[in-house]
Amino acid sequence: VGALSASIWWNRGKAAALKGILRDRFFALEPATQAFGLLLLADVLVGYHSSDGWFAILRLLQHHYAIPDSEVTEELISIFVATVPVGLDVAFKFWVFTYLRSISPSTQIILEDIDRH
Repeated sequence: VGALSASIWWNRGKAAALKGILRDRFFALEPATQAFGLLLLADVLVGYHSSDGWFAILRLLQHHYAIPDSEVTEELISIFVATVPVGLDVAFKFWVFTYLRSISPSTQIILEDIDRH
């Protein structure tokens, strides 16, 4: 996480350009497609089965960087998987219900209708 943060910090100009490109492409989509994409992303990152994916990715990174298996490593991975998806879910909902409402009301309406069912 620290290496990723440092990389983004050093390349913040490129990160800002990428953010602008992604934002422009996202808002060029139809509202229903925007809602589908947001729901898919949210379910992959914080959905019911996302913990299996998080464990798999973290184990892959652990073995890639030759971090030895230990009880501490297992506990750290478990704590990460128990907390990070919850934080991402809260951030996603906050973004949807504050920022998205003002810039794409039709997508917001679709997401609220889906959330009711």
